[in-house]
Amino acid sequence: MRSLSLAISITAAVTTIATGLAAQSSPLDSQRRTLVIDSGVHDNTTDVERTAFQKLIHANLVPWMRVVFGETSLPGTSHIEIVSVKDGHRHALGAAELAEWTNHSAYFNGDMLLVRLIVAPRTKGARFKTSAIVVGLPVNFGPATQCGPTDDRVPTTDKRTGRLLPAGCTAWLISSLSCFSTAGHCRSTSQMTVQFNVPPSSSSGQIRHPGPQDQYPADMSTVLGNTGGVGNDWAIFKTNKNSTSGRHAGQVQGAFFKLGYAKPPISRTTRITGYGVDRDQRTRSQTNQTHAGPMQSTSGTRLCYRTDTEGGNSGSPVIDDVTGNAVGVHTHGGCTSSGGCNSGTSTTNTAYGTALRNMVCDPPLCANPANFTTYGVSCQTASQGCKLLFSQNWQQKQNNTTTTANQIAIMEFNRPLANICAVDFYTKSRSGNVTVTVGIAKLSPITGKPDKLLTSGTVTVGTTAKTYQAKMPTLKIKQSDIFLIVFDNADKLVLSTVSTGNQTYHYARNGNNWSDLQTNLKWQYRVHSDSGAQAPVLTHTDKPVLGDAFTINLTQAPSARAAVLLFGFSNKNWGNLPLPFDLKSIGAPGCHLLASGDVLFTVVTDNNGAAGKKFALPKDKNLCNAHSYFQYMVLDVAANKLGLVFTNAGDANYGS
Repeated sequence: MRSLSLAISITAAVTTIATGLAAQSSPLDSQRRTLVIDSGVHDNTTDVERTAFQKLIHANLVPWMRVVFGETSLPGTSHIEIVSVKDGHRHALGAAELAEWTNHSAYFNGDMLLVRLIVAPRTKGARFKTSAIVVGLPVNFGPATQCGPTDDRVPTTDKRTGRLLPAGCTAWLISSLSCFSTAGHCRSTSQMTVQFNVPPSSSSGQIRHPGPQDQYPADMSTVLGNTGGVGNDWAIFKTNKNSTSGRHAGQVQGAFFKLGYAKPPISRTTRITGYGVDRDQRTRSQTNQTHAGPMQSTSGTRLCYRTDTEGGNSGSPVIDDVTGNAVGVHTHGGCTSSGGCNSGTSTTNTAYGTALRNMVCDPPLCANPANFTTYGVSCQTASQGCKLLFSQNWQQKQNNTTTTANQIAIMEFNRPLANICAVDFYTKSRSGNVTVTVGIAKLSPITGKPDKLLTSGTVTVGTTAKTYQAKMPTLKIKQSDIFLIVFDNADKLVLSTVSTGNQTYHYARNGNNWSDLQTNLKWQYRVHSDSGAQAPVLTHTDKPVLGDAFTINLTQAPSARAAVLLFGFSNKNWGNLPLPFDLKSIGAPGCHLLASGDVLFTVVTDNNGAAGKKFALPKDKNLCNAHSYFQYMVLDVAANKLGLVFTNAGDANYGS
C-alpha cells in the first residue's frame, strides 16, 4: 500500500507540474489599424510596364509594419510593389504571390512604406485596395525560463532554424525544399511567415526584420498539428517559394535537420536552437541562439531537459548533440534558477512521427544531389558611355515653381542597378548665371534625413529655359538602394514640375536642418548611367534538381541587348570543333567558346543588363548522371571585330 500511495503521489506531482508549464511562444506585440487606400482602375495601352499609382504610408514612430490588402485585380504581370523608406527593402506581389501571402505583405522595418501599382503592358483593369496595416508595439518579454542563475545561450548561424511570425516562435527545416516543423500552439489560422537571416534587435529588444528575400509565407493548406499539452504539442507545414527569389527556403538555406525517432538517454547532451527573447542582451532578443544541456528525464512522449530556453523558443528542434538528429520539438518552459526542466514533444509521439514520415517533401530522384559549377572566364564588353537610365515626369516641360529653400533633395526608390554619371533638369535662373552643385546622397542611418554627398558635379544655369546637365564621377547604386538627388541654389532657379504625373518625394532646407519628407511637388528630371567596360557573367538560380526548375542567368551585360544562350551536351567538342576554342583567330581576342551549342535560345537584357532562361526539368530518373553545358554570347559590335562577347560557362549535373 505504501508503494501504491507513493506512486500516486509522484504521478499527481508530475501531472501538476506538467499542466502548469508555460507554452514558450512570444507573440508579436502589434496592432491592426484600419487603412483604406484605393488605387483606382488603371489600363496600360503601351508596350512597357508603367507605374500607374503610388502612395506613401506613414505610421509615425512605429518600429515595423506590414500592409493588408483587400480587393485586387492584377492582370498579366501587373503587380503591387511595397518599398521600405527606412532600408530600401522591396516586395513585389503579383496575383499569385498575393494569394500565397494571403493578402499580406512581408514585414518591413520603419514607419514609412511606399506602395505602388505597376501595370503590365497591354492590360486593362489593374487595381488594388488596402484594408489595414499591422504595426509593431513596445515589446513584452514574459517570464524567464533559463536553467540556473544565468542565461547561457549564445548566437548561432545555424541555417536550418527560422523565426515564425506572428506567433513569435521557431520553425525548422525538415527537408531540402519547403517542409518545416514547429509547436502546435504556434499555428495560426490565417497567415504564417518564416524568416531567416534575422538582423539584431534594437537596444530595447524590439525585433527587426530581414528583407522580403528572406521571408517565406506558409502554405496554410498544409498545416497539420495538435495542441494537446506537454508531450502532445507539435505541428508541420510547408512554405511557398519566396516571391522575390522564386526559390524554396531549403534551396536558399542549403541545409535541413535529419530526424531521429528514439528518445535520447538520460544525461545525453541536448541542444535547443531558436528565436527566444533575451532580456539580458536585448539586441539578441528573438534572434537565433543556441544552448546545450543534459536530458533530465523522459516520460511517454515528453522530453525534459536542463537546456536554456525562453519565450520564442517554442517550436525549436530538440537536438541530440551526439547524433545531430532532431528528436523532438520544444514546446514548454519549466526551468527556474534553482531547478525544474524545460519540455518538448518527442518524435516517438505516434501522430507526430507519422505526420513527419508521411509528409511529401519532394525527395530527389537521384541518390547523389544535383550540382551546378561554372568554369572558364568571360571577355569584356565595350564601354557604353554615359547614357539615359531613367526619367521622371519628363513628358512635359514647364517652368512654374519657385522656392525659398536653398537645397532640395529628391528621393528615389528601386531604380535599376547603375553607375550614376549625370543628372538633367529642365530649368532656368531667376536672374543671371547661377552655378548649381548637383549630387547623390543616401539617407543618414542616424537622422533618417539626407546625408553627405557621395558624388557631385556642377552646371551653370542661365536665364534661358532648357535642359541643363550636371556630370559627376560615377557612383554605383544598387537596385535596392534608396538615394537622393541633391541640388543647391534652388532659391535662385525657376524649377520645372508637373501638375499631373508620378508622385515624387523630397526634403528641403535652408541652413543645417532638413525638413520632413514632402509630397507637394511632382519633380521633373533625368538620370544617366555609365556601365563602363565589364565582363558579362553567367550564373544560376537553384540547383538543377529533376522535377524542379532552375534558371541560367546573364548579368553585367549591356542593357537592352540581344544575347544567345548556348545549350549543349559537351564541353569537349562541338561537332568537329574542339572545345575550349580560342576566338582570337576570328576577331574576338580574349574570348573562348566553352560549350557546344546544340540548342540555341535568344534573350534580351533588361535595364540592369540582366536576363535569364528558366528550364523546367522532367522528373525522369533516367537523367541521373547526365550533364548539360551552358554559355551566353552577347551582341556587342563595338567590343571586337566579331561583334560578340562571351561569358564564362556552366556545367549542370542532374545528380547521380
